[in-house]
Amino acid sequence: MRTGLVLGAGGMVGRAFHLAALSALEREVGWRADQASIVVGTSAGSLTGACIRAGASIDDLVCEATHGDLRSAGGMLAELGPAPRPPEPTFDFGSPPLSLRHLAARARDDTPLPWIAAASCFIPRGRGCTDEHAAWVDRLIDAPWPGRELWVCAVEMPSLQRVVWGRSPGQDPTIGEAVAASCAIPGYLAPRTHEGREFVDGGIHSPTNADVLAGERLDLVIVSSPMSAVDTSATAPTDRITRRFRRRLLHQEALTLRRDGTRVVTIEPTAADLEAMRSHRIHEPLPEGLIDELRTGIRARIRDGEFDALHERANYSSTTIRGGGGNEQGGSAPATDLLALTVPAWTSRAAPRPGSDHRPSPDR
Repeated sequence: MRTGLVLGAGGMVGRAFHLAALSALEREVGWRADQASIVVGTSAGSLTGACIRAGASIDDLVCEATHGDLRSAGGMLAELGPAPRPPEPTFDFGSPPLSLRHLAARARDDTPLPWIAAASCFIPRGRGCTDEHAAWVDRLIDAPWPGRELWVCAVEMPSLQRVVWGRSPGQDPTIGEAVAASCAIPGYLAPRTHEGREFVDGGIHSPTNADVLAGERLDLVIVSSPMSAVDTSATAPTDRITRRFRRRLLHQEALTLRRDGTRVVTIEPTAADLEAMRSHRIHEPLPEGLIDELRTGIRARIRDGEFDALHERANYSSTTIRGGGGNEQGGSAPATDLLALTVPAWTSRAAPRPGSDHRPSPDR
C-alpha cells in the first residue's frame, strides 16, 4: 500500500505533537513513519521529516527533542548531537511599502493568494539566524537530498508562491537549506536565500500543504496537524478563530485528496492536548513529559477507536472518526473520535481553496 505522511507546521510543540502521534501509531497500530512512500514536511514538520528520512527512530527523535542523553540511548543521533534550538525571538522593522508592491504584483498577475501569506507581508522581518540548523540537517543526511521521497514546502518572497522542494532534487537547495527555509517564520527567523531568491516558512501558505500529494496515486495519507484542533472551546478567542480556519483549510485539502480516491487520516490536537502544549515557549527544549502526555492521550483514543482503517485490509469507505468533545458545528461526537477518515459534510460544500489546483506555476 502506498502511503503519504504529511507533517505540518507548529514550532517546537508541533514537533512534540508529531512525535507523540507517530509513536502512538507505531505502538498501537504497528505503522512506522519510515514506511511512508512520500513524506511532506512544512516548517517544524520538515525537520521531523528529514530526520525520519535519515533513518532516525521515533525514540531517537524523542530523546533528541527533549535533550536526553543521546550517547546513552545510542541510535544514529548519538554522534551528531541534538539539533540547535531556535533563537530567542527578536524582531526588526519590516517594509510595508515593499510588502504593498509584493501584493500589487500578485494582483496584476491575478494569482490567488492565501490571506495568511498576504498578512505575513506586513510582519516585521525576522532576524533569527538558522545557519546552524541548516548545517545540522546537512550533516544528518550527508547527501544533497535524502534517498527516499521527502517534499519540503516553503514560500518564495516576494512572489508569495509556494515551492515544493524534493520533486526534482537536482534543481533544489540542499536538504539543510530547504528545511531552514521552510522553518523561517516571518517576523522571527530571517528568510533563507537560494539562487538569489528569498524563501520563508511554508506554513504561511498552509499549515499542512497536504494537497501537494494530489495525483500521486496514494492509497492512504496520514496528516499530523498541530496547528488546527478538533475542539477549540477552551482556547482564547483569537486562537479559536485561527485554529478553526486551519481546520477548515485542512479539510479542504483532504477533500482534494479524496476526490482522487485517496483515503485521508488527519490527527489534530484535542482540547486536552492544547492545554498541555500551551505553556511551552518556542526556543525552549521540549519537556519529556509533554510528549508522554500527548502520546498517552493519542494512544488511548486509538485503542478506543476504529483504527483498522490504517491497515491495507480495512474498509475505509464508511469510517468517520473525528476529535472528541463535540464538533465545530454544535453537535456531539463520540469521545473516541480522533482521526478524521472522512471529510465532514460541511467541508464538502466548500469551494476548493485558491492555489490548490496543482498547476505547475504556483508549486515549482
